[in-house]
Parts: sequence; C-alpha cells; structure tokens
Amino acid sequence: MGIARDIALIFLSLDALAMGLVPLILLGGLAYGLYRLKAPLRNGLRQGQEYAAKMAAFAEKSSHTVTRPFISLYGAWQWLITVLGLLLGRSK
Repeated sequence: MGIARDIALIFLSLDALAMGLVPLILLGGLAYGLYRLKAPLRNGLRQGQEYAAKMAAFAEKSSHTVTRPFISLYGAWQWLITVLGLLLGRSK
C-alpha cells in the first residue's frame, strides 16, 4: 500500500509543478516582451512628450493672445481711475 501512495504523491506533485509552471512561463514571456519593447516605447514616449510640450506652448501663446486686450483695457481703466482720483483729491 505504501508504494501506491508514493506513486500517487509523485503524480500529484507533477500536476502541481505543471500548474505552477504555466503562470511562471506567462510572467517570463511578459518580462521578455517588455524588455524587447523598451527601446520603441522610450522613443514613443519621448515623441509624446515633445508633442505635449508643443501643445502646451501653443495653448499658452493662444491664451496670451486672447487675454492681452482685456488685460490692457483693464490696466488702462485702472490707470485712468487712479489719475482722476489723484487729480480730484480722492483716495481709495
């Protein structure tokens, strides 16, 4: 009876080994794939950062172009109020 038990234990351990090997092989394949994709991903991310920097510069330039007249008008208005206040002797 002991020999049958030992043989069954060996077969169960082989089954457990096969079940444990599948995730290990998948994990190794993913690691190898990421290693192979490292250089193309690095170039793609660098290119993406350049595009993002260009878009940020464009957005900043556009916002300055849109808001510059309003800020100038507000500054001129405040200057006029200050000058008139000083001329009329009124202070805030």
